[in-house]
Amino acid sequence: MKFNGQIGEVVADWQTIVRPDDAEQLTSAIASAVEERSVATKDISENAHMAARVNETLATNIASANRAITLTKESSGTVLSASEHLAAEADRLARAVAKFFDDLRSGGGREVAPAA
Repeated sequence: MKFNGQIGEVVADWQTIVRPDDAEQLTSAIASAVEERSVATKDISENAHMAARVNETLATNIASANRAITLTKESSGTVLSASEHLAAEADRLARAVAKFFDDLRSGGGREVAPAA
């Protein structure tokens, strides 16, 4: 029963070191520390949730930006194609007008019969 004797010694030592008033203060300090830890844990949890929401919003914004970039790229391709077509039509029209004036000059006054 050596073990029981050791426990008795520890209890006796404890009673010698910690008076009843001290035990109450110690218990109060421990309870206060536990409460502070609880508050800190709650704050950490709230901050983690807020960070997750911000991260989700950021991911949504990035996806929206990617969609806008894709649409802009497609639109710019359409605009480029239309402007190339318009430039080709302008060149064709310029050649037709130049040919028309060349034909007028080379015709030397040939009259065109009026339409009936």
